[in-house]
Amino acid sequence: MPVRARLPLIVGASLLAFSAAGFVAGFFADVPHPVAGWTPLPVMCLLAASACRQASHRVDLDAATRRFWRHGMLCCVVLAVASVSNARDAVSVPGGTQRFGPVSVTLYLVVLGLAVWALLRLPTWQRSRAEWVRFGLDTGIILITGGLLVWHFSLRRMEAWTSLTGSAVPALLIAIAAAVSMIAFAKVAYAGAGSLDRRAMHLVSFGIGAAGASTCLTLVLESHPRLNSAFVAVPIATFCAQLAGRRQVRCDLAAARTRPAPRRFSVVPYLAVAAMDAMLLGTDIARSAEGKVIAACTVAITALVVARQVTTLRENSHLLRTVDASLHQLREYQAQLAHQVRHDTLTEIANRANFEERVTDQLAGGEEFLVALLDLDDFKVVNDRLGHGTGDALLKAVSRRLHERLRDVDTVARLGGDEFTLLLPGLTGDEAATLLRRLVSAVQEPLTVDGHEMVPRISIGVTASAPGDTPGELLRRADVAMYAAKNDGGGRWAWFDPAMDRLADQDARL
Repeated sequence: MPVRARLPLIVGASLLAFSAAGFVAGFFADVPHPVAGWTPLPVMCLLAASACRQASHRVDLDAATRRFWRHGMLCCVVLAVASVSNARDAVSVPGGTQRFGPVSVTLYLVVLGLAVWALLRLPTWQRSRAEWVRFGLDTGIILITGGLLVWHFSLRRMEAWTSLTGSAVPALLIAIAAAVSMIAFAKVAYAGAGSLDRRAMHLVSFGIGAAGASTCLTLVLESHPRLNSAFVAVPIATFCAQLAGRRQVRCDLAAARTRPAPRRFSVVPYLAVAAMDAMLLGTDIARSAEGKVIAACTVAITALVVARQVTTLRENSHLLRTVDASLHQLREYQAQLAHQVRHDTLTEIANRANFEERVTDQLAGGEEFLVALLDLDDFKVVNDRLGHGTGDALLKAVSRRLHERLRDVDTVARLGGDEFTLLLPGLTGDEAATLLRRLVSAVQEPLTVDGHEMVPRISIGVTASAPGDTPGELLRRADVAMYAAKNDGGGRWAWFDPAMDRLADQDARL
């Protein structure tokens, strides 16, 4: 990246380091003049506004996302004005560096209001009812915990706040508004919205949260009148906004537009309970009103945490049932696919691949068996004169008759068209002849198909397995024998004889 393109980021980082160093140094030595602490703030605001402006000018962003970054630019500009107004309040009263004038407070609240308004106008993904419930419970937990922490460590000292800032109300309003803004930004950052880069939103969430938390530093600065919590809040918030804008300019939009998986687990409730427990251990519950307030808030937070866990458990239970149902459907679908791969779609009997696999297994076992190839005589006439629907119905009827007359160890398969094949293990020659005669007689019984009376005729060729055979060779020999049966008038079966190969060769040459 060219140095010129990195220059705004270098300036912003330098001003942040300058503000942090000056703030820390103010605890050990008097600041020569408070203006030195206020000077970097409007500059950093304008740098952040420039980064947001660049993000809003990215042409491949959707209109809503560009509008969000334009609102971000406006927030930074208003924040620059607010920091100048706050600086005027601080230096106008001797020893009143912590003062917030009404104009400054209004401008700070306008900044936070604009940020929340920008979020509300974003096109977020559809969320389930359980996700909205968890969001509401998390919001309640954060507000109660954050409010109690702010009150416990700072706002309960109302006299000190009033003497330092002129009124405790502005600081309280800013802290609450910052907390609400941080919740909203964090939720969008984790849930996603349009083309917004989630890492950029994480940076903005952190900046707003740090700015709101720095309000509690005011009482720590009581003995350092030339320091102000804005010296920390504004640089962190604006530098995070500057980084976020630059990240949006350079982000991968395909990743930004991908919706993340819902986050059901959150550490927020457990951190809140831990914070409440820590305050309870250091407070006399029985004798102090503060202890009773902390105990009441702890009970409320515990109830919210329990409600959140119940919601999560219910959703997880529903999710498990849904997953189980989906897995069951998937297993059924896989079984159907496996069946379709190995069976003929019309007749539901085995297909060619299934038959050849079973023949291969029989050959590997070394046991002798028979392969028969069956073909319907004059089936083309049925298709041509009565239609393919009637032909399909006839094929189903024939396959059903074959399947009903075979033994459990036998296999019937459809090779395609009107050709069927049989795998007949463990039969002697006489037993095979009896079975084949029974099959021919059964198949050729009269039947009615789609209102048409017909008498199907079949020709069968049979061959016995031999060492070194393959499924293809067995089917070839059975096919030769089947055509020999057809040439003899059809409606019969024939054993394969090597002489049939010689006659077939002569016919081919002729």
